[in-house]
Amino acid sequence: MDRPRIKQKFDFKRNKLAWVVGGFVALSGVAFGIARLEPGAPSVARAQLYLDEVKEGTLERKVRGPGVLQPREARWLSTRVDARVDRVLVRAGEQVEPDTVIVQLSNPEVQRSADAAALEVAAARAELAREAVAVGERLGEAISGRREAR
Repeated sequence: MDRPRIKQKFDFKRNKLAWVVGGFVALSGVAFGIARLEPGAPSVARAQLYLDEVKEGTLERKVRGPGVLQPREARWLSTRVDARVDRVLVRAGEQVEPDTVIVQLSNPEVQRSADAAALEVAAARAELAREAVAVGERLGEAISGRREAR
């Protein structure tokens, strides 16, 4: 005798493929959602926080820590001649004007050339003085010769 089939509300065997696909889609959605999350804020002990009321005005905060400050803009200094640095007159970070002397340079070759030029000037002045004396003597002789001729 035939018995009528009674539909069960939940037939796992029939809907097995639908459950597997649905579970895979749900698991993929959760994995994708977790991958898109940004890192959370780090946890901080309450003792390290400064809590206060909101006030109007400037916010001043003093912080100490090791480190090296880097300039926003660095400029290189160059010279037209080779030289060595004798003294540094201005330290890094100090304010300077366009006419401020920053370093004192020296070049032994240029110093020798300057000394030689000074000696040549002294010799030329001595030669000029000698020629002036000689011209004065000749002028004196010419004037005395003219007096004698009269």
